[in-house]
Amino acid sequence: MTPGRVAIQIVGALLVGALTVFFLQSRVDTALPREAAAEVQAFSQRDATLNRDLVLARYGYLAHVDPLVEHLRALYAHAGRLDSLADGLDTPWRDEARAAVADLRRELARKDDHIEAFKSANAVLHASLAYFPTAVEEILAELDTTRLTSPRRMAAERAAGALLRAVLDDTRPGPEPLSDAVAEARRQLGTAAQGGSALLDQTLATAFAHLDMITAQKASLDSHLRAATGVAIEAPARRVDASYAAAFAAAGERATLFRGLLFGTAVLLVLYVAAVLARLRVKAAALSRSNADLRQEMASRAAAETQLAITGKVFDSAVEGVIVADAEGRIVSVNPAFTAITGVLPGDAVGRHWGTLTRASRADQDFPGIWRTARQEGRWQGEVWNTRPDGSEYAIMLTVTMIEDWDGRPRNYVALFHDVTDAKASAEELHFRTYHDALTGLPNRAMVKNRLAMAIGLRKPDETVALALFDLDNFRTFNDGLGHAVGDALIREVGERLSAVVDVETHTVGRLGADEFALVLRGFTDVQQTVAVLRRAYQDLARPLHLEGHELYTSASVGVAVHPTDGLDAEALFKNADVALARAKEAGGNTFQFYTQDMEAAVFRRLTLEADLRRGLKRHEFALAYQPKVCARTGQVVGLEALVRWLPAGRPMVSPAEFIPVAEQTGLIVPLGAWILQEATTFAEGLRRQGFADLTVAVNLSARQFRERTLIDDVAAALGRSGLPAANLELEITESMVMDDAEQSIATLRRLKGMGLRVAVDDFGTGYSSLSYLKRFPLDALKIDQGFVRDLTSEADDRAIVAAIISLARSLGLKVVAEGVETQAHFDYLRAGGCDQLQGYLLSRPLMGDDITAFLHRHREGWQPDPASAATTPWAARAATGEQGALA
Repeated sequence: MTPGRVAIQIVGALLVGALTVFFLQSRVDTALPREAAAEVQAFSQRDATLNRDLVLARYGYLAHVDPLVEHLRALYAHAGRLDSLADGLDTPWRDEARAAVADLRRELARKDDHIEAFKSANAVLHASLAYFPTAVEEILAELDTTRLTSPRRMAAERAAGALLRAVLDDTRPGPEPLSDAVAEARRQLGTAAQGGSALLDQTLATAFAHLDMITAQKASLDSHLRAATGVAIEAPARRVDASYAAAFAAAGERATLFRGLLFGTAVLLVLYVAAVLARLRVKAAALSRSNADLRQEMASRAAAETQLAITGKVFDSAVEGVIVADAEGRIVSVNPAFTAITGVLPGDAVGRHWGTLTRASRADQDFPGIWRTARQEGRWQGEVWNTRPDGSEYAIMLTVTMIEDWDGRPRNYVALFHDVTDAKASAEELHFRTYHDALTGLPNRAMVKNRLAMAIGLRKPDETVALALFDLDNFRTFNDGLGHAVGDALIREVGERLSAVVDVETHTVGRLGADEFALVLRGFTDVQQTVAVLRRAYQDLARPLHLEGHELYTSASVGVAVHPTDGLDAEALFKNADVALARAKEAGGNTFQFYTQDMEAAVFRRLTLEADLRRGLKRHEFALAYQPKVCARTGQVVGLEALVRWLPAGRPMVSPAEFIPVAEQTGLIVPLGAWILQEATTFAEGLRRQGFADLTVAVNLSARQFRERTLIDDVAAALGRSGLPAANLELEITESMVMDDAEQSIATLRRLKGMGLRVAVDDFGTGYSSLSYLKRFPLDALKIDQGFVRDLTSEADDRAIVAAIISLARSLGLKVVAEGVETQAHFDYLRAGGCDQLQGYLLSRPLMGDDITAFLHRHREGWQPDPASAATTPWAARAATGEQGALA
């Protein structure tokens, strides 16, 4: 090739090169800034949506936290794409854009940390709030079983309700702690329920622990919400956008310069281009392909770097410990959670064989076998106990996975584990509390029954299994007179003495509750062996107890049942041992009684009463007595309460207190109640026709009768057959009846009220009712129980309770009826206190037939004291006749 041609080619090549460079540099890529702007806008919109959903989650309007996770995943993806787009920028714009993206990622990571803390606090807060009403209900249920006085129990119940309302009102968002109302309600509840029982104290402690958790988590939740929504993401986002905009502007200026150079070079190369166009096209195509390959490679590298960064973030932030080892078991890397769980620093672990870090504290731990299984099968999973450098033991759930190279040989091992020490301890403690008494640590009733059933199942043919039920004779005297601390100490001492009498590895000593203990004696072939154990127990219990500075003497009543003669299973032995225990108590205590067949007499009495009751219904041996109710303001007789009486032919009257429970248990209360309803409405209609048009008759409904599906039809039938207007009929129910199934009770009461009759709550204040339900019940009146009226003039607590019931009734728009008015002082106090109607022996005893009719005519113009009335009859004497508190 000639030098000239070479020179021309060189010049041409230079011109072509210059033309190509000028052409390429004159182009401005508009797609890159548009994509970057779109990513920044999408990032900002997604961040705003995330903040909105955080607020929704805080207020409870977001069902779950999955949207928060999705928003974070999308934000990380936007940041990754912005970082990838920076590859298309020139220096220094590429470096500035990447720096801005790095700041954006750091802020996003901070926000991610706050959101994780927010989710955890939110879950704990809502779990505690969901459980807190149940904890309050458990407190209320336990209050019913304590020996607290009725006023203290009611004060505790009011405090519990106030505490629940205050907690639910004060868990709104805000930086302030729970209000003074919560603290005051908590103080009142603790004061009122103090000393109720060990189980009540434990229940209170659990509820107060949840209250403390709610207080702590509310502050933490709002703090992390403010921190998460306040993360400064907008500033780095604007920097990213500004970097791309500045790069685009600089590219435009440079393109303008090169366009001028391109024009001049093009003029010089017009002829030359014509000659070498084909070759230039080939070169351009090759260059374009190379450029595309380069971009693809750079994009792949950026994606790999992003994935590596994400993986590293997950590795460092995981709560599970992670160990990465090579094929020989040498540790390559560990994460922070590894150190937190094991106590081993990364510098002490990396480079060492994994086996040097294991200190098996249990004989059954086979660490070499774990890795051997992982190598052979590719994976091992299970629970492992290890020891930290400080000597403390911990349990982990460990998963070891082998990673193979391309030809199937082990390349690495990855171990993931998390600490389960606390979970195992909690499970063991829960199991212990489920089957053991909290005060003594002895097996509880459930465990005693299990061991009794096991002893029966393992009994040899010539052996017996004995169940002895102990009931301390004078425990209540000590507990009430010396305080619950002494009572608890006595219970613990009795448990220890009974445990010392027998070999607890063979026999079982348990506490069934209160002052009741049980012995399960197995393996004896002679009843005298059982007697010998019981005598030793009596001797040990007879020794003086020195407790809290007191010298005490105690004894026990014991009932014993022996398998197989007294029962074939645990339930039968418990039942018969209870019968024997009752006989021991009847004998005066401080003795033990073995079960015998003649102890079934009491059961026989109950069955006889049931049979007589059935015959009495068929023979119409029942009658109704009516006790007047007087208007406290005018003295007018405004109503009658129907009370059932059983008058068996040729025998004395049977007390309602004796036959009503049997009728309830057998279901005979349903036909008896239907008869009472029909009889009372018929009698009331007769009185109405005699001119007592405004007189109402009240009929008590039993719990069984109230739950009957035929109740509405029975009431309608009674009204229809008698002709009595519904407005003249009042049905009396108790608190416990309606609270058994509150929603169903509301529906039943609404149907009854829809018929036009009246509904009153009898014995109000002696049961349990929720005020939130009470205001929903369609009621007309509350009846104050006679137990609060009896000592009204001498007991300040009773006066306070009566005043509270009257105030409550007034606020709910209900009438108030007081039962048990026996003295003029009762009458005057209740009338002055705002009670609407009065009922009791001061006004009249329950009267039957013509007697009640004569009473109504005699007091037609208003009630006046009757010197010959039953008002002078002592209450105790009337109670003995079964008239006081008779049921219908």
